[in-house]
Amino acid sequence: MDGTYSEDLSTNVLFRTLKQKYPRLHQNVEKCTQGWFVLVPQRNSIDVSSLTQEAIEAHVVQPSPYFQGEYVTANGRALSIEKGVVSTGEGFSTGASATILFEELFYNRDYKSFRVVCISAPLVGASPRPRAKLVSQSSLTHIPPAIPTRPTLETCSSFLRSPAYPVNTIVLAKLDAQIQEFASTYVMVKGYEHDAVAKVRTLTDKAREDLICANPDFRQMYTDTDSSRMDGLAQVIETYIMGLLHDRIFPALKVIYREEDEHMLKVMDEFQNIRLADLGLAEDLEQHTGEGIYFLSQLDHKCTPFDKLYCFQDANNSVANSLSISVAAHKASPPPPPPPPPLPPPPPPPPPPPSPPPPPP
Repeated sequence: MDGTYSEDLSTNVLFRTLKQKYPRLHQNVEKCTQGWFVLVPQRNSIDVSSLTQEAIEAHVVQPSPYFQGEYVTANGRALSIEKGVVSTGEGFSTGASATILFEELFYNRDYKSFRVVCISAPLVGASPRPRAKLVSQSSLTHIPPAIPTRPTLETCSSFLRSPAYPVNTIVLAKLDAQIQEFASTYVMVKGYEHDAVAKVRTLTDKAREDLICANPDFRQMYTDTDSSRMDGLAQVIETYIMGLLHDRIFPALKVIYREEDEHMLKVMDEFQNIRLADLGLAEDLEQHTGEGIYFLSQLDHKCTPFDKLYCFQDANNSVANSLSISVAAHKASPPPPPPPPPLPPPPPPPPPPPSPPPPPP
C-alpha cells in the first residue's frame, strides 16, 4: 500500500454512485456477508461519464470460493490481488491493473464493518483525458472567487451565487426546490432525529455532486491531489443548505427538546446574580466584556452551526483582545513619579517664659 495518498472515500464519486443509484448492490456490501467489498479508484482517475452499471459492478468484489487470492466481481468477472496489485482476469474485455493505495473500514447501522479499498486507477471505464482548451479572452480573465475561509451563511451564499459562476444557477434553483419540498413535507419525531440527519446528508451529497458536474472550477477542485479546497467547498454547500433549512428544523428541535431547554433555562437563571468576584475574578474585568456580550446576544439570530460557532469565537476574541490592549497600554505607560520626600519634623515649641517672682510679704 502507498501510505502517502489519502482521500475521503465517503465522498468518492464511485462510492456515492454505488450508494445512491444501486442501493441493492450497496446493501450486499453493507450486510458484511460473503466477504463483499468495494474497490474505489482514486478520485482524480475517474471519468464520471464512464460510471455505468457495468463499471460499478466490476468494482464490487468478493473472494472466489475456489482459489485463494482470486476474486469475483458482482457481474461475474474474475480478478486477482497479489502483493498490493489488483489485476483483471477472465470476463474483462481488456487487461488492466491498479495499485492498492489504502483501505478503510466502514460501518453499517448494526455497527458491523465492511471494507472499502482505494486503488490507483479504474478497472473498467476510461480515466479522464486532458482536453485541448481554446484560449479566449474570457478564459484569460476568469479568476475564480476564493472559497470562504469563514463559511458563514452570507459568505457561502455569495460564493455559490457569484457572477463568476453562472453555471451554478440551475443547480441551485433545483436545490432550493428540493429544500422547500423537504421543509414542507418532512415531520421530525423524537427518537428519529438520525433519520433527518441522513436525509439532509443525502441532500448535501447530491448537491455537491451536481455542482461538481456543472462547474469546471469545482471539478478541478475534485481532481486536485490536495483535498483542502474540496473540503472547503463541502463546508460551503453544507452551510448553504443548513441556512435554508434552519426555519424548518430548529423550531422542530425546540419542541422535541422542550424539557431539556427548560431545565437548562432554570440552571442559567440560578447564575444570573453571580458576580465576577464569586468566580474568583477581578471586578474590573467587566469593562472588557461589553462587546463579547453583544456577540453572544446575536446567537439566536444565526441560522447555521458555523455562524453560531463564530458568535462564541468572536466573543472570546473580543474579551482577549481588550485585555491584551489594556495590558499593553499598562506596560507602555511611564511609571508613576516617586512620592515626595517626607517633610522635616516641626521645630520644638519655645520654652515657656519664667514665672514671675512671688509678691513680697
